[in-house]
Amino acid sequence: MIEGTASHERVGPILFDEASRRELGFTWFVPLDDDAPAVVRGSLDLVGRRAGGASPEIIDYKSNDAAGREEAVARDYALQRDVYLAAFAELAGVPPGAFSFFFARSGTPIPTHPARGPVDRAAIREATARVTDALRRLRADASRHDLPAE
Repeated sequence: MIEGTASHERVGPILFDEASRRELGFTWFVPLDDDAPAVVRGSLDLVGRRAGGASPEIIDYKSNDAAGREEAVARDYALQRDVYLAAFAELAGVPPGAFSFFFARSGTPIPTHPARGPVDRAAIREATARVTDALRRLRADASRHDLPAE
């Protein structure tokens, strides 16, 4: 699985670039309607540029055994993709140039951006809105059950 990932044309050029970052951790304070922001922590599996690429690309590895179902499984991770796109844009100050899920077991990349359209400011606003809505629902659910919101 590791050899197939490292040698894949979609992953290898970024993985072995000395400027790329693996497991790039982040903490993102997402403003909500009240005074207390939601705190989102995560780790981007791989961030880097392709040769000649102007903008960084995010690749998120998936170890699911999803052979033949990668696109459907990738849709299940839409909120995670939105978090990564919006957090990266907020913290780096620029949107990433591309985002892909890479299913390591089958060696299948599923590019969601730019396949779904460019990662422009509008795409980031939409992703941020979806994340904010999900965080509001989570916070509301937590308050109904007297659970901590974070």
